[in-house]
Amino acid sequence: MKTRFYATSAKLSKTTQPVKKKAKRPHLSKEARAAVNARCRQAAQNYRNDLGEAWKKIDEVTENLAATHHKVFVASNLSSKWAA
Repeated sequence: MKTRFYATSAKLSKTTQPVKKKAKRPHLSKEARAAVNARCRQAAQNYRNDLGEAWKKIDEVTENLAATHHKVFVASNLSSKWAA
């Protein structure tokens, strides 16, 4: 079976929204790039440390709550990968 295409008088219309152009980022010097990377690494390290502390507190509160209510607490160590 063949498909037949017929010429029409319809014109191609422009797109309703323009194509979004990617913003150009400035080229950083070697020293500036090193400073930005160092700041990023420090922020990531701080985040990991804070997350580890939060998991430790959650574990402590869970254990205390179980002990207070005379329940058995089985540690699943979900937070072991976050502990710093």
